Amino acid sequence: GGIPTLVGEFVDERGRSYVMLVNLSQTRNSHIRVTFPGKHVGMFSWNWEGKEVAGPAYSQCGVTRDETGITVQHFLAPGQEAVYRIVPDSGQAAKAAP
Repeated sequence: GGIPTLVGEFVDERGRSYVMLVNLSQTRNSHIRVTFPGKHVGMFSWNWEGKEVAGPAYSQCGVTRDETGITVQHFLAPGQEAVYRIVPDSGQAAKAAP
């Protein structure tokens, strides 16, 4: 059967969009695939030093981009999460926050 997964969406005080993926199992690893739609969508995550960086989170196991958007695959351990800041299709390259 499937592994229970939480997908949370929220916006910060500056109006920036985020998506959080969480493996809700306490005992089993999960394989999650999510697509952020948009030809020019940008995604940002955080490195081990807490700095925002362009691209996928450390737990990703595959990333593809095509005309529909960016698809990221993750293997998440029990209770593990991945958080992304998403920049919608703006027609221009997005930059990491200062």
